[in-house]
Amino acid sequence: MCALDLSKLAKEIREQKAKYHAKVISEDAIYANWLHTLNVEDLLPVWVWLDIPEFNLSALALSLLFDIAPSEFEPLPLDFDVELPSPEEFLQGILLEINSIDLSEIFEWLQSLEQYIEEVFEEYFSDQIIPSRMEKGYYGEVKYDYAYYDPPLVYEFLRSTFLKLFKERKTLPSLKQDYENLKDTLNMNPHIVQHLFNRISMITSAQKTTFILDYGVLDQSFLGEEVEEGVKQGKVGFIDYNLESKEVGAYTLDHIQYGFYLDITPLNNGFLIEKKAEAKTMYKQLEVTTYTGYSLKGKPPFLDLILHKITRIRNTFRHTSIAFANYTKPEEKVDYRVSERTDQYASLQMMRYLVENAVDELIRQEENNPVKIRAYKSATLQLIGYKTKRHKWGFSGFTLADMESFKDWWLKHWEQQGLNRNLLEKIYRRIEPCLRHLQIQRTLLGLRVKTRRYQLAHSL
Repeated sequence: MCALDLSKLAKEIREQKAKYHAKVISEDAIYANWLHTLNVEDLLPVWVWLDIPEFNLSALALSLLFDIAPSEFEPLPLDFDVELPSPEEFLQGILLEINSIDLSEIFEWLQSLEQYIEEVFEEYFSDQIIPSRMEKGYYGEVKYDYAYYDPPLVYEFLRSTFLKLFKERKTLPSLKQDYENLKDTLNMNPHIVQHLFNRISMITSAQKTTFILDYGVLDQSFLGEEVEEGVKQGKVGFIDYNLESKEVGAYTLDHIQYGFYLDITPLNNGFLIEKKAEAKTMYKQLEVTTYTGYSLKGKPPFLDLILHKITRIRNTFRHTSIAFANYTKPEEKVDYRVSERTDQYASLQMMRYLVENAVDELIRQEENNPVKIRAYKSATLQLIGYKTKRHKWGFSGFTLADMESFKDWWLKHWEQQGLNRNLLEKIYRRIEPCLRHLQIQRTLLGLRVKTRRYQLAHSL
């Protein structure tokens, strides 16, 4: 372990506190960041219409194909309500009251897969799907061999992490490698992992490769081929698990969500939907009254959920700069030296420097490339960070994984980034004795200011 120059470190952290305060917490920062939200607000509709539907529709597809209630998928049922704080809360620097909302209380069909099927699918299809399901088993309630049981860790990664990896927009070879690593770590059936990749790739590619009603976006999606007079079939081009270009046909949205495609979909992981032009969709076509009060005729019921989420994001977007500066009293906006938020930031930075310093000498004994040195330090920080995420969805699998499984994934992940496995093993052994303590302390530090301010506000 290298000796730290405490004077230099103190100066650097002080400078970082001042920069953090100037960019996020000060009055000037709040105003400047608010102006930035106005500058990009015109781009917001493009982002939400491309991002929100493809995530929601991917989650609903995996819900049916893997027999998981839609409400279990992160963050499908999650919404936020923004309110003004009480006077007592405002005195403690709480600028906005941000409360999470469970959308499954509004859209009750999210609560169970059977409710979803009955609410969303035509009776002809729901009457066939529900009796054919092999239901999830519950110990002490269901007879042996009459149900199946998800391994808890596989379940967590299915409902959150596999979708998260796609949303991070990594390169496809890197994305595939992450899927491979999780498959090996979780001992999953390779055909299931391949199907996950192909299905999500198909759904996320469809918006820009073909125009499908209720999913396509104007000026983004291409019109399909006319297969007979007045009827067009969309051609969905996507990259499959073998990183090869593939193309499938789709008349309606449910084809790409649930359809069985020969040589692409494993048996029992898709439905044989008619591909004739006159084939009707599996979805009910109802009159949907949206969150904003508009009435849409001939639309599937889940469209209301998507419109609800898009509208809420649009309506709360301008609160972003204030939310970033939350838990800040007036005097704290003026001087970073009295700001508890900047002290919290400094404590987290100090932890980071101490962890990096603990492995610095070990790394430099075997590596002198500055880029690789930084990569090894980032890998070390990931051992702490991935188990203590608070604000980002998709990490519950990593949070709940035992350290042996997490270590196995971690070694494979960074080895494939070009790092030396033996050196990674040495780094892990160096950090292991204090790893759990560091994870706990990082979690407590992250919650410290928020917890303290609410305690003070409600103890008055």
